[in-house]
This record gives sequence, C-alpha cells and structure tokens, in this order.
Amino acid sequence: MGSRSWNLKRGAAVVVFYSALTVLFTWPLAPDFSSRVIAHFDPPFSAWRLARLVHNARGREPLFDGEIFWPARQTLAYSDATFVQAVFAWPLLAAGLTPLAALNLLTLAGVAGSATAAYVLARRLTGSTGAALVAGLVFAFAPYRRDHLK
Repeated sequence: MGSRSWNLKRGAAVVVFYSALTVLFTWPLAPDFSSRVIAHFDPPFSAWRLARLVHNARGREPLFDGEIFWPARQTLAYSDATFVQAVFAWPLLAAGLTPLAALNLLTLAGVAGSATAAYVLARRLTGSTGAALVAGLVFAFAPYRRDHLK
C-alpha cells in the first residue's frame, strides 16, 4: 500500500473520528439541527444575519441593510461581518434549509473542522499521530467550548 493511499485513509479516519465526537459533544444538536437552538442569544440572531446577508448578496438590497433599527440604514455593519459563513450558508439556504439549520450545520462543521485543522498542524509539526489526535481533542473539545454550545 502506497504512502499516499495510507495518508488519505488516515485523514479520512481522523475526519470521521472528530465528526463523531462533535455529534456526541454537541448532543442533542445533531439529531434535531433544524429546530434546536443552543441556549444562548446568539444563534437566532446569527441565523437571521446569515440569511439576510445571503438575501442581500443576491442584489435585492444593499449588502449591509438589515430590518433592524429602522429607519437606520446599513445596520448589519453594527455587528460582526460574517461574509465567509454566509458563503458557506448560501448553498445550504438555496437547497431549502432554514437559516437555523444552516447555522447549526456550520457550527457542527466548525467544531469538527477545528479539531481536524489542529490535528493537521500538530501532525505536521511533531510527526506524531498520537500527539496530533490529542491536539485536536484539546483544541476543539475543551470544556469552555462545551459551555458555549449548550
């Protein structure tokens, strides 16, 4: 078996491992991602903001105009710019997902992606798969992150 094939299999296994841990870590978000809201004020606002940016980017309104603080204009500029998240949310919203479902999928992907990125960095720096797995675990699944996801 070639080294490239082995690296691809190991990489796929790492992604599956961290994805499964993400589902457990954020339980019960994954099985009910279309309607569950994390107990924090940010998710409903973030879901609305993503949907509004995607709506505005289609040329229907000026990019930063929102339906808040009327009659003020450019009110989305009062908050974080979430352009990258909106780019990833766009196909999810176009496929018919609700803004909350798109946000929750991005949240799950963000946790698993953070763990995977930490793994890749640690593997590159140390050459050790075990150390890299621990780095991904520590980075993405620390207790303070769980507090923000429940």
